[in-house]
Amino acid sequence: MRVAWIFPGQGAEEPGMGLAFPRAASLLSIVERETGLDVRRAIERGGRALGQTDVLQPSLVAVGWACAEAMKAAGLRADWCLGHSLGALSAAAWEAGLSAERAIGLAATRGRAMRSCASEAGTMLAVRASAEDVEAALTPGVCLAADNAPDEAVVSGDAAALRRFASEIPWPSRPLRVSGAWHSPAMAPAVAPLREAALSAFDDARVADALAEDLVRPVRFAPALGQLADDGYTDLIFVAPGRVPFGLARRTLGARLALHRVESPADVAATVSRMGRAVDADGRDP
Repeated sequence: MRVAWIFPGQGAEEPGMGLAFPRAASLLSIVERETGLDVRRAIERGGRALGQTDVLQPSLVAVGWACAEAMKAAGLRADWCLGHSLGALSAAAWEAGLSAERAIGLAATRGRAMRSCASEAGTMLAVRASAEDVEAALTPGVCLAADNAPDEAVVSGDAAALRRFASEIPWPSRPLRVSGAWHSPAMAPAVAPLREAALSAFDDARVADALAEDLVRPVRFAPALGQLADDGYTDLIFVAPGRVPFGLARRTLGARLALHRVESPADVAATVSRMGRAVDADGRDP
């Protein structure tokens, strides 16, 4: 059995996400110190504050971290961690053994840097087609932002350019509710601040460089999932809130791997039972 944990990115947020995990309240209090907002109340009610990327990003990392701690405490282990967009930061931080406070602080830095680059004109569009087909059809002002699944790509750019692009392509598309042109050249000014913060947190400069450069590069989620299958992984556990990446993985992998979604402490126990064997709390086979 080879197990990977998948951490979520922006777009995976949901009202009430992760609040039942034992450490959620204390970790979200770190976000509240970073942002000055009542984040727990916003999560409970699906508040408008979560639409701000500098609030949402550390909130997602805090919730995911609370979930991961509960999974580890129950004896679940990860042979590897992977993330979708922001989730790559969570995955790298967990793999490196960073503290929760450090990981949440990095996410807050990332969110602030990205918000400073955002403009009212910048936005994103999901396209019901393969990334290869979409890349071949790109027009000026539009770039590939994510390869999410064999039948879903996301493009980023100026809103007017995206409207023209949507009118010209033969595939269905839908605008995404975002506050910027994420994973596009518009995010270039955010690279240096995130790299500086990440270099102070990670021993390996390559990790810091990759996390920073990810801001201006497309998310290659579907190929990464396919690589896990090719490498012999058997089980993927989706860290809360995992509905969106779980759905993308199901469309990408079909029945090639066992997929487990963990949104609550009850899901942790059910996942341990489903996987059919216990592991110790340090993440090693007994």
